[in-house]
Parts: sequence; structure tokens; C-alpha cells
Amino acid sequence: MRKIAQYSARMAVNMVFGLALLLPVTAQAGVTEFFDASIFQSSIQNLRQVDFENIPTGAINGDEFAGLTITHPDGFAPQVVSVFDSSFIGSTTFQTSGSQALVASSSPTLFFSDAISDSFDFTFDVPTTAAGLFAGNLGDVTIQFLSATNQILAQTTFTNSNTSSLTQFYGLRSDIPIALIRTIEAAFDADGVSYDDLFFASVPEPGVFILFLLGCLTLFGPGLSARYRSLMRESLIP
Repeated sequence: MRKIAQYSARMAVNMVFGLALLLPVTAQAGVTEFFDASIFQSSIQNLRQVDFENIPTGAINGDEFAGLTITHPDGFAPQVVSVFDSSFIGSTTFQTSGSQALVASSSPTLFFSDAISDSFDFTFDVPTTAAGLFAGNLGDVTIQFLSATNQILAQTTFTNSNTSSLTQFYGLRSDIPIALIRTIEAAFDADGVSYDDLFFASVPEPGVFILFLLGCLTLFGPGLSARYRSLMRESLIP
């Protein structure tokens, strides 16, 4: 029986090592960016949506949404505000879907503080294979998708000069699981950015598990059952 336990332990170590070799190789081949929300939604199964609609306006903790935690890098409270058409800063206005959006630099009373950035980390409880969100009222904002090891899987920057719309969508499908979306929007830049309609896949897509199982079979399948039967026979011999 000790031989079986030792063999099982070795196999567990080999499985971990094999997984480390397998996943990065298969994952690096599958990163797809989306700038059209309708194409993203039609391409990804089992999407969950956080639209900030069914929650009172004002400061939130950031943990009100199942599967997601929202934090500000400087500790400011995320603010859910009503979308409005009047002047926000200069000539820009909130441009998001629905009637409410997420910011940090403004409050429901239309107070604006340029000293507060609209940077957030949207961290998933379980890393996901696909995620995306809208950025509205565009000033300059960088959106990054990061892995659990803080590897930047993809990123883009929207500015007033590189887009004709005040609302832009950015999404990603990745074989390396997405642990969080990070938005980077500087303070003291005379603008604010809002976020809305965040999507993420609630379960990993089947292809990731299929590749994992095939890889495990390739690495460990040959001779596994024969070796196990041999050890069982040895353990039963008096």
C-alpha cells in the first residue's frame, strides 16, 4: 500500500508540472479582442451582465455584485450615478446605456472632483475566459485585462482624439483566465470616465477543459493503468 501511496504522490506532482507546461502553450494561441459589444455577446456563451441599474445611486462598497468585486486604487468609494445630459466637465457628457453608470470622480448630486481618478479594478471571484465593459464620457482611459499573476493579457487606450464616440466597448476572450479588468484614468486631467454594462463569462468555455483533458491524457495516459494494476497486485501478495 505504501508503494501505491508513493506512486499516487509522484503522479500528483507530475500532474501539476504537466499542467504548468500545458496551459501556457495552449492559452497563448487564443486571445481575441472585441470592440463591438454585439459581436462579443454573440460569440461568448454564459455571459453575466452587471449594468448598475437595480441599485440605489450613491456610494457602494464594491461587493454588491455576485462574482465581482470593484475597488479604487486610492480607496475612494465607487459611485453609482444617474446618466444625465447636462454639462459634466467642459463639453463632455455621460454616454452609457441605461440610466445609471459607475464613476469615482462624481456623485449623484453632480459634484465633480478632478482630484479623484476614475480608475478601478474589477476583480472576478473566479477567473473567467471572457470579459468586457463599456467606457463612457471618454477622456483618456486605458483598459487592461490581467491574469491572476498580473500578466497583461491585452490592453487598449481610448482618447478623445482616437475615437469619434463618447462610448466605447472593449472585451477579451482569452485561454489564460482573466482575473480582473483594470481601468487607468488619471486625476487632474479635467475629465471623468464612467463605466457600464460589464460582462463576464460565468463558467469557463468548454474548449479550455477539453484541451486540458487531452493534454493530461497525452502526458500521463500511456502506461498509467498498467502500472496501477501492477502495484495493486504487489500490494495483495502476502
